[in-house]
Amino acid sequence: MQKKFPALRLAATAVVLVTAFSGIVVPTVEARAATTGGISGVISRADGRPDSRYMVYVDPVDPASSTQNGWHDVTNDGVFDVDLPPGAYWVKFAGFPGVADEWWGDVATRGASTKVVVDAGRLTHLDPQLSAGGSISGTIDPAALNPKPLSTTSTAEVFAADPTVPGGYVKINADAGDENGDYWVPRLHPGTYVVRYYTDETGLEGWWNDPGPSTSAARSATTVTVTEGDDTSGVDPVGLHPQGTVTGTVRRGDGKRLSGVAVTVLHLDDYGEWVTDYADQGAERTVTSALGTYRFQAPSGPHRLRYSGGPAGQPIRTEFSGGAATVERARDVVVQIDDDTRADTSVEPVSVVADVRAVQSGTPRVGATLTVSHGTWYPSTARLVYQWARDGVPISGEHSRTYRVRPSDLGARITARVRADKPGYTSAYTYIAPRADKVLPGRFEVESGPRVRGHLTVGSTLRVSRPVTHPFSSPRYQWQRDGKPIGGATSATYQLRPTDRGRRISVRVRAIRGAYETLTWHTSRLGPIRAR
Repeated sequence: MQKKFPALRLAATAVVLVTAFSGIVVPTVEARAATTGGISGVISRADGRPDSRYMVYVDPVDPASSTQNGWHDVTNDGVFDVDLPPGAYWVKFAGFPGVADEWWGDVATRGASTKVVVDAGRLTHLDPQLSAGGSISGTIDPAALNPKPLSTTSTAEVFAADPTVPGGYVKINADAGDENGDYWVPRLHPGTYVVRYYTDETGLEGWWNDPGPSTSAARSATTVTVTEGDDTSGVDPVGLHPQGTVTGTVRRGDGKRLSGVAVTVLHLDDYGEWVTDYADQGAERTVTSALGTYRFQAPSGPHRLRYSGGPAGQPIRTEFSGGAATVERARDVVVQIDDDTRADTSVEPVSVVADVRAVQSGTPRVGATLTVSHGTWYPSTARLVYQWARDGVPISGEHSRTYRVRPSDLGARITARVRADKPGYTSAYTYIAPRADKVLPGRFEVESGPRVRGHLTVGSTLRVSRPVTHPFSSPRYQWQRDGKPIGGATSATYQLRPTDRGRRISVRVRAIRGAYETLTWHTSRLGPIRAR
């Protein structure tokens, strides 16, 4: 929404007039001493009668100005008083239906108007006299739409030549035809114009007395002369033709086609501004398909395109045709009647994009190594930074693609986060889910198991070797007689007793370490034990 100017104030009556090219400069009186300056004056008709149904439109010449363009009301006697900062402005005056709109300098277009200069602390005085408005009227004959029926939303648009805008013509006013195709475009300043017709439903278009499709339809159209206060009637279209189309493909810098990109058409309004108004001014908005393509119909003439939105979760930077950052710097996309205009473009995402998400490999088990894949990123030169976390809390110093699971991780949930950085892009984060909810106990790697050595005679000592595991483990022993534990026999050696004679001896060995699964061996039963 455009910001309004400061509230209107009644101009002071005590003034000293000084002639100036762009108006009359009025030194500020005490009532305006605190203001920055502006414009003031009285709007009237040629017969001098004031009226309350006037408005003033002010537009800064400098596009970088912080002052927004907009309309301002006048008092009942046609007086206006607008506070403005120093600078140059275009000023337009509009009145009730019987009065022609005009820009300062008594002209129909902004490009031909005289700029109004506002100095600090001074009022620039303007006293325009508005002419009686002329009009253009006619009928869009159903035969002109053959074989399609007459559209009730057929529209006649009146353009005036203006070399300062793209295409050389600017729209002055328009009127939608009624159910019979009759139209009437009022409020026209005396001068020459060209008239375009188009219909929304049927997608047809044509210019007054333009015999067929043309790459410069406005220039080839027959001009219509409007005189003050008179209606120029009988301006009927000879024939209408299919509107032009714009087709294109939206890609990323690496050539990948992008779906879900909103393509909005902007066109010049009657103030020379690039606008979009879906309901009243025929602009279009479409979204790229899964293949990144789009297509729309539009009236002939220069347009500019805005690309925004983007695939789900991957917004693009808003850009305009030609890769411009603003609509003012955008490239024109010229639509021609009954022709296709190609408008491919390349856009960039706001953030680094993960095309293929990184995944975690390896079982989350104490002693195991977890690894995160690279994934696929755009731009491919993005720098990747990894961060491992235990139950959501970052683990200090763990920033590589691999992570060795620790005993302190037992029962916890180990996750990884990948951050992709690239200058000019917002960093992207990918959170990688583990393959299991909780870290499992580790498992030993066994280099050698226990072995029993010694003579199988009463009085001899049997010795069992300790198992060699990785990581290191603490062994526990239990000697057994015929498979049953021998009380107190829990060391690595066992001296055979008389009670062992004729029996078979074995040992159970367990490898133990915190956060690891216990590993157990049962040696073969040796014997029977002999006497000495």
